Amino acid sequence: MAQVDIHPGEIHVWLARNLLPRAALRDVLERYTAGELEFAHGPHGKPYLPNAPRIRFNLSHSGGVSLVAVALDVEVGVDIERLRPMPDCLAVAERFFAPGDAAALAETPAVEREREFFVRWTRAEAMWKARGIGLYGAGAAPDGDWTVVPIDAGKEYAAAVAAERSGMAVEMRGCSGKS
Repeated sequence: MAQVDIHPGEIHVWLARNLLPRAALRDVLERYTAGELEFAHGPHGKPYLPNAPRIRFNLSHSGGVSLVAVALDVEVGVDIERLRPMPDCLAVAERFFAPGDAAALAETPAVEREREFFVRWTRAEAMWKARGIGLYGAGAAPDGDWTVVPIDAGKEYAAAVAAERSGMAVEMRGCSGKS
């Protein structure tokens, strides 16, 4: 398999349908690294590759769709959620969103509120995952300069990718497993 080049300032987001999440992750990471993939985990469980420390990545999956984000020398996070009924979305937002996001969601017309909840959730979770803190970061407004970009994963999904560096270019790619 040919190695994929990635440059500083780029985020590659790979979308895989009907491929097990870990298989998608391995398929993507093998495109960026030579040799055996060995994983280690940070303090809150975020995986990394000790043999390829410049490659940063993150995985999310929902409803048969996986996203893998890859960047060089900057932590990256990605999240995808299949849209579904969320009657308690305002209560969840009050608990987990930064106060401004929770207030904005409350002002969203009821007919659009559940979709908007997932849009805001995936943005927030992508940032939490980029920082390697997961839900430990919930409720706080993120500081720093961020690139947060929505990802088009289909009309049934909300998705986003984030990196704590402004001006990152996001490139979508697709994978279907090994050929």
